[in-house]
Amino acid sequence: LQDLERISSLGFRGEALPSIASVSKLSIKTRHKEESTGSCIILEGNKEKKFTEIGFPVGTSVTVRDLFYNTPARLKFLKGIPAETARVSRIIHLLALSRPDVSFSLIKESSPLLETSGDGKLFNVIVNLYGTSLARELVPLDFPGKELALTGFVSNPSFARNSRIFQVFFVNNRYIRNQIMKDALDKSYTRIVTSRKYPAAFLFLFVDPGNIDVNVHPSKTEIRFHQE
Repeated sequence: LQDLERISSLGFRGEALPSIASVSKLSIKTRHKEESTGSCIILEGNKEKKFTEIGFPVGTSVTVRDLFYNTPARLKFLKGIPAETARVSRIIHLLALSRPDVSFSLIKESSPLLETSGDGKLFNVIVNLYGTSLARELVPLDFPGKELALTGFVSNPSFARNSRIFQVFFVNNRYIRNQIMKDALDKSYTRIVTSRKYPAAFLFLFVDPGNIDVNVHPSKTEIRFHQE
């Protein structure tokens, strides 16, 4: 019970893999650090096709192919390639920002759309994702504290856009959508940014895991502060 009240990992929804496996051709290769060999399982439509022992480095690789191949009705509801690519890109952007120490790559039809180095520097990730024109407008923030700590980047007062596309908030490295943080940012710029214009912000708030509830939304993109 205490673990549920102090969740510090990003977590993983356990039903996701079986659900994906039921509508795709899925393979998982994995090896535990204490095992000398790895394992590979191949499923099609959630039916096991092959399970073997393999040579594999420590870690796990999940490959999904032909999504919705056996459910054409679901397949028809997919949007066009540009729209679906944009949705996938957005997810990878958020993951890359949340973990600058991990290298991410996104490849579409053999062409790389993005790649991060995994050198642990958030600024370099922002440059890779959004370009130098945005990056040169950013000012670093670093406010350490015992109960709250805030790091990241915000834009110069002269930089503003018509949407919040360049506003991203993380709490304990978890991407979230939170009105309180949006309002706080807006109030900070209220005298220097005109209405309907929004500054850029890549903000990371760190709090005691026991002071937030991350289990208030199925996608875990909303949290509840115990003391708002």
